[in-house]
Amino acid sequence: MDSFVYKIRCNGEDCNYVGETGHKLQTRLQEHKAAARRHDSISQLATHIGETGHNFDIQEATTVGRGTPKGERLMLESWNAEANSVNRHLDLPAAYRVLRHYIIKGGDLVKPSKALQTKTAPYRNHRKREQAYSILYRGDGTQH
Repeated sequence: MDSFVYKIRCNGEDCNYVGETGHKLQTRLQEHKAAARRHDSISQLATHIGETGHNFDIQEATTVGRGTPKGERLMLESWNAEANSVNRHLDLPAAYRVLRHYIIKGGDLVKPSKALQTKTAPYRNHRKREQAYSILYRGDGTQH
């Protein structure tokens, strides 16, 4: 069985839909097309189409992740659902929202300690190198 997290862009404005399926992606996309034709009020895509008159590039859907357990796919769906998506949002825990913000903005949560800032030979032992890094994050979302 195939398992995907996918994104579909709206033709009318800068928004998108992110979904997940435990089936073949093409099967799920056909279900979206059928829901749009039926004006299915349960379908988030069909609702957006009905309310705005916009359409979605369903055949141009892109895969943004894969996950076998449903919980993993739901986490990936939440991670990839942007503020401008038409999804009924699944809230990410606060720590993941902060992490996503820094990744998207190109921020660096991990900075080398003073030991790595010196001009010494590179560590041969990966564990020592990993221990030399520290995560600099305060609960309020700012960096140290």
